Amino acid sequence: MDSVSDYREYLGSQSHDATSDFGELVMLDEMTPSPLWVVFRNVMRKGVSILHAVNNAARLCLWIQN
Repeated sequence: MDSVSDYREYLGSQSHDATSDFGELVMLDEMTPSPLWVVFRNVMRKGVSILHAVNNAARLCLWIQN
């Protein structure tokens, strides 16, 4: 996108009205994600948190040994 805004949008693919050159504007931020995507995202966030905790523990153990 060429604009400085962070908006994501697209024109819907529904049939056009004869009096209008534009389709319906749909803001993607307002769309509800699928439940499977939400579960996947939450599992990945937990996984990243666990990896950070393991990394911090390993760094602490190596720091204590030195």
